[in-house]
Amino acid sequence: MSPAVETLLVAQRELRTNFRSAKGVALLALTLIGGVITALVWSKGMHANEELGLSGTTASAIPAGLIALAGLAFILRATVWLTPLLVLIIGFDSISSELQYRSVRYWTVRLRRQSFFVGKVLGLWAVVAIVTLGMDVLVWAIFLAHGRTAAEVMSTGPGLWLVSLPISFAWSAIACLVGSQFRTPMLALLVTWACFFGLFIASHVGVDALRFLYPNYYEDWMLADLGDVAKSIEQMATPNLFASDPKRIAIGASGCFALGAIVTAVGAFGFTRRDL
Repeated sequence: MSPAVETLLVAQRELRTNFRSAKGVALLALTLIGGVITALVWSKGMHANEELGLSGTTASAIPAGLIALAGLAFILRATVWLTPLLVLIIGFDSISSELQYRSVRYWTVRLRRQSFFVGKVLGLWAVVAIVTLGMDVLVWAIFLAHGRTAAEVMSTGPGLWLVSLPISFAWSAIACLVGSQFRTPMLALLVTWACFFGLFIASHVGVDALRFLYPNYYEDWMLADLGDVAKSIEQMATPNLFASDPKRIAIGASGCFALGAIVTAVGAFGFTRRDL
C-alpha cells in the first residue's frame, strides 16, 4: 500500500475508535453540553458588554442583534482558546494506549511507522473538528431560534469553525508527539497538559520567537481585535469579527498549519527510531 492509503486507514480507525465506544458517548455529551452553553451565551450576548468595554448606557442603546454579535465575538475567542483543552481530553491516550497494550506492533508490522503516526495526528484532528462542528451546529440552530437571520449565521458561524481548524491541527500534532513518548496514558495526560501550559507561559514571556510555537497565537492573525469590534458596535454598525485583510488570515492559517506539519514530521521521524 502507498503511504497515503496507510495513513488514511489509521485515521479512519481513529475515528471509529472514538465514536463507536464509551468514549464516543462521552464525546456526544461533551458536544451537546458545550454547544448548548455556548449557544445560550452567544444568542443572549451575556457578558458581552463587560468583555468589550461597553458602558451600561451605551449598551442599552444598541440593538439586540448587535449585542448578540458582541457576545459572538467573545464566545468565538473563548471557543478557539479552549481548543487545546478539547484536544487534550480526546487525544491524550491516542498513541500511549497503543504502546501500553502493545497493539501498536500489530499495525507497525503491516504499515510504515511514519504512516501510523501521521494517521494518528490526522485522526485526532478529524475527531476534534467533528466535535467542534457539532457544537457549532447547535449554536447556529439556537441562534436562529432566537430571531437571528440565516445570513447572519452564515456570515459568522462557519467562520468560527474554520478558524479553529489550523489551530486544532497544530495542537493535535503536539499532543501526539508528547503522548507518543509514554506507555502510560495517565502519564501522557499529565505531561501533555504540562507541555500545553508551558507553551502558553512561553508565549507570554516577551520573547517574540516563542510566540510562534504557541498555536493559539495565530488566532490574532485571523480574528478581529475585540476593541475594533466594540467600536463598530458603539457606532451601530455590524462588526467584522474576522481580520479585515485576507492576506493576514492566510498568513495566520499557513503559519499554524506549518507548525503542525513540522511537529508531525518530527514526531513521525522519532517514532521510526524508538523501540516499540
